[in-house]
Amino acid sequence: MRCIFIIVLILALISAYSFFKLESQPVVYEKDPTVKLMGISWKENQAIAVINNLVLKEGEVIDGYQITNIKKDRVILLRNNHEFELNLNGLIKRTIVVRIKNWLQGLQRY
Repeated sequence: MRCIFIIVLILALISAYSFFKLESQPVVYEKDPTVKLMGISWKENQAIAVINNLVLKEGEVIDGYQITNIKKDRVILLRNNHEFELNLNGLIKRTIVVRIKNWLQGLQRY
């Protein structure tokens, strides 16, 4: 019984590690002409971003990008399981988001 518990614990730790470990990929900076961050402001403790002349808040979508976080100098966007940081210079930093679907598929192998 104790051996089974240890095996299950080890498998859970391996799964948790693979879930939280980001895939290594070089950081890519690119320009996307469809989205331009024009400004960031706060209104009544709620951050707003002006993108393509539209006033947007967290959770809203523009050109396929969902706004997940607005920071003081950049906006975090999500599109096709990729996270993007859009800054005032128009540069976008792209990184891979951990995919829960892949993690669950890995669990099914055990």
